[in-house]
Amino acid sequence: APGPVHLTADSGPVQWTRSRHAKLDDESFAAVVDNATAVLAAGGCPCQNASLCKPVTRTGPEKVYAFTIGSISYCVDCPGFKPRTTWRDYDWSQITTIGWQNWHSPKWPLHTLEPELLCHAHAMNVRVTLMPPPTVWGNPSNWTDKSFVENATRFMAAAVTSVFADGYNIDIEKDTQGDDEQVYKHALTALVSDAVSTMHAANSHSHVTMATPSEGSGENACGVMYGRIYDWAALSRLVDLFLVMDYDSMQLRDALPSYVHYLP
Repeated sequence: APGPVHLTADSGPVQWTRSRHAKLDDESFAAVVDNATAVLAAGGCPCQNASLCKPVTRTGPEKVYAFTIGSISYCVDCPGFKPRTTWRDYDWSQITTIGWQNWHSPKWPLHTLEPELLCHAHAMNVRVTLMPPPTVWGNPSNWTDKSFVENATRFMAAAVTSVFADGYNIDIEKDTQGDDEQVYKHALTALVSDAVSTMHAANSHSHVTMATPSEGSGENACGVMYGRIYDWAALSRLVDLFLVMDYDSMQLRDALPSYVHYLP
């Protein structure tokens, strides 16, 4: 089960508030926790070799962080599922982590990680990380709600544990420009700090990553063109690694070369 929650902010103080409506559904959270506990207690590893359900403990630099997308309707106990299997054709000699995105499943995150992918990846000493839906992290106004943050970070740690995965990616792309942008900046740093500490308490070998923009007009302006006034330097010290969204083609403009990323 997830460890104790430590709410800290490296970049400034956070004023926590409580809201009765701005929180994850308690029943959904309880279901994930109960499922994680039951699966682990029953030894319900889906792999023929039960050791493949143990966390990947590999250290060292990342080589390739790959992505794969599950069928929109895929969950192992949903009728008529047809999982996508393009990941079988990947060059697994180069991959160190693979991110599984299937949050369109009606039962996400319960039972939505394809067992064959998990077993194959772990056999190759490759981490499998979940790509949770943006709704897990709510809106900027939720980030200062202590109960919301605790619920969200515990939810994700339990979700990862329940499917024997190795962590998850945080993809928050909320516009925070305005009068409260500094409040939200510090609150997001505290949220990510809590997310990392809670996940690492559940699995000390896990990785929590964060998607970041690749554009800006200087170190202090990274993400400003999207309205993301985040403390990237503080966030970089918290997560295990950044996933830079430097795409070959973008809606706003062509991708920038590495020397003008302006990441801290």
